[in-house]
Amino acid sequence: MPAADLRAPAAGPLLDAELLERLAALELKARIAAEGALAGQHRSPRRGSSVEFAEHKEYAPGDELRHVDWKTYGRSDRLYVKRFEAETELHTLFVIDASESMRYGEGGTDKLNYASVIAAALSHLLVTRRDRAGLLCSTGEAVPLGARPGHLRRITTTLIGLEPRGTADLPRLLRRADALTLRRSQIVVLSDLLDGDQAEVLAAVRSLRARGHDPVVVQVLHPDERNLPFAETAWYESIDAGQKILVDPGTVRDAYLAELAALTRTYREGLARARIPFAELDTGLAPADAVGALVKGALAPTRRLS
Repeated sequence: MPAADLRAPAAGPLLDAELLERLAALELKARIAAEGALAGQHRSPRRGSSVEFAEHKEYAPGDELRHVDWKTYGRSDRLYVKRFEAETELHTLFVIDASESMRYGEGGTDKLNYASVIAAALSHLLVTRRDRAGLLCSTGEAVPLGARPGHLRRITTTLIGLEPRGTADLPRLLRRADALTLRRSQIVVLSDLLDGDQAEVLAAVRSLRARGHDPVVVQVLHPDERNLPFAETAWYESIDAGQKILVDPGTVRDAYLAELAALTRTYREGLARARIPFAELDTGLAPADAVGALVKGALAPTRRLS
């Protein structure tokens, strides 16, 4: 799932064998998660039969012939379909926290890898239904909203190239998300929410809603972070700060769990007051189950998905 505004190229000679293998693995996981989650569901809630004309799009097999603009065809000799306001695409921008703290976990439970699979799977659902998907990462990478052939490859190529770095600075990232979306969009934030001032993050999310967007916040945590299951005294390192401390987990577990619960409660309640959907994901949950739960609940408000 680097410099600012890097645009990921289509897969080709610039990708070595290992990178291509990682790309294929991510795309396979995304497709399996998407297909397992959907099973015949979904049509964009904004599609319908409004009489308010919105735009043209080039004809594609499967489009209804009754919406073909024959006058335009007579002038240009090309087939275009009229779109109406309720039929315009759903625009979804995935905002990925790629900070150092998202590095935690191994294999499929790595938080950044897990968030990337979820974003890729949801992008797969959108693009294959001719809705638009885009990507913005805290490390600077971005893929603009789009639904053309090959767009999903740009998103997945960018996701597999992500290397966790620094802190997320979610307020700044969300301001940039607003700048990248030229019309009302669903903005899905995937983050562990472990860094930054909670009040500032909440204010930034509420600002998106005030500007006409549909923000959704998904907290991604590893099961270890939710439960602190360790027993032995050991050196524990802060991934973001790089500091190490000698800790007996038994002496700090209650205080740690209380602090984590308070942080999550602040987000859950603050977002609920603004009627903004919030979901919690454990990386131990199968991606297909996570995607299915998100889709069925329209990225369901205030629901623990674990």
